[in-house]
Amino acid sequence: MLRSFIAHWWTVALVGLVAFLFRLLPLTKSNALGGFRGYDDGVHYASGVYLISGALPYRDFVLVHPPGISVLMAPFAWIGYMTSDRWGIGLARILFVVIGTSSAMIVASLLRSRGIAASLVGGGLYAVWVAANIAERSIMLSALLNVCLLLAFLFLRKYHSDRRARWLFLAGGMLGLGLSFKLWAVISILVLAIFVVVRFGRRGLLAFLGGTVSLALAVAGPFFLAAPQAMFQDVVLAQMGRSDVRKGIEQRLEFFVGSPVPTVVLWILAALLLIAVLAPWIGAAVARKQYFTNDDAWCWALLVVTQAAALLTSGSFFDHYANFVAPTIALTLGAFVGSLARLAGRVAPRSGPGIVAVLGIAALVPAGIAGFSLNPPPLQGVSETAVAKAVSTYQCVWAPFAYMSVVSDSLSRSVARGCGPLVDYSGVKMMIGSGPKEGSAFDVLRSTDSGEETKLAAAEAAVIGAPHSRFLISKGMDEVLRSKFRLATRSSNLEVWVRR
Repeated sequence: MLRSFIAHWWTVALVGLVAFLFRLLPLTKSNALGGFRGYDDGVHYASGVYLISGALPYRDFVLVHPPGISVLMAPFAWIGYMTSDRWGIGLARILFVVIGTSSAMIVASLLRSRGIAASLVGGGLYAVWVAANIAERSIMLSALLNVCLLLAFLFLRKYHSDRRARWLFLAGGMLGLGLSFKLWAVISILVLAIFVVVRFGRRGLLAFLGGTVSLALAVAGPFFLAAPQAMFQDVVLAQMGRSDVRKGIEQRLEFFVGSPVPTVVLWILAALLLIAVLAPWIGAAVARKQYFTNDDAWCWALLVVTQAAALLTSGSFFDHYANFVAPTIALTLGAFVGSLARLAGRVAPRSGPGIVAVLGIAALVPAGIAGFSLNPPPLQGVSETAVAKAVSTYQCVWAPFAYMSVVSDSLSRSVARGCGPLVDYSGVKMMIGSGPKEGSAFDVLRSTDSGEETKLAAAEAAVIGAPHSRFLISKGMDEVLRSKFRLATRSSNLEVWVRR
């Protein structure tokens, strides 16, 4: 039995091992497991810290995403409160390493029936590709969308062989859970609804959508009831009006690759992906209806098109956004490699599939080299240990951004005493112009700045980036800082100010 298990699942296990090491080792080697991992990472952890303190998203603080991440972070925030924020956020990041590893293994598992080459190349791509692992070394929402989508595919495949409605309900539930983390899940829900109708009919669609609605309401419903208008404005209106970063198509494509490459290489890679996307639809045209009811690849390809189109045309784009489409690209390319291996097997039955597998794995080497580097890198020149030590004796430490409180290991104790940082200052800035009256949004910003001045005036110490103007410090905050505090420690561009 053990031999049979190994023979069938060794590709999945190998992919999982590689994925785990690619996500964890860069964190441990750079001592970044409990330190800086980007702005959004700090926001998501801080939302959990505020939640366990009794504050609710939308009602009590701005959160421009659904509340699922606050709920998920609550246990880790409690660990951080009982021990230290380094422990709390470090364990949360290990969870995301495990989530990313699981996603890579599910990709390899979904491709296993298409042959060793498909499983190793598709799963291996997800394991080492920077577009996949960039969001799975930090607390990032797209990593949660990915694992929810891939679990949905597993449940749909289970229903194909075991026609019990609970599998469709669970598949829809996974996407509903994904929706409770990020609105991008709507794209996956729409495409998989088409897939379910084609594969399982209208009754299947009802079970699927029933699961979607149930899980989404179970997580987000209580927060909506607590503050319906504020939640709608934070989660929907603020995102609809977002246009904070505009990047051209070539620069966005470069984020998918993970490192600067010549433009011609970008377009060659895009063309290869297009061929892989078209392949299952050409197969569908040849096999007609039978193909659509027996093969998942056309759905993966459709998701690649819809997800990529949304990313490439969105008003804003950051390097980790490419993670959203990583699982469907890995599945589509894996399926394409599986088809090539079958064709090679007809020409050379013994060696053909193996040659395709070796060539496919060799093609992953450049992706692996780029994918192993840590992005974002640790704060340049900053000694996080020195910053944390400088504020270790203070219980009330203010900072403009949550990640600065994480770096100084002061977030939980400061929030508990009412002087912690805003969960998401940039989110508050996004609210400008998103409300029914633009003036009201500016009033919110002014009120927020005034509230932060009051918190800073009551604090014992502050951790601030220099120059102050680059870190959304208002003139009033700067005046409070210079009149009531003195500069005690500087580590690169991070400063620790303590009360005079």
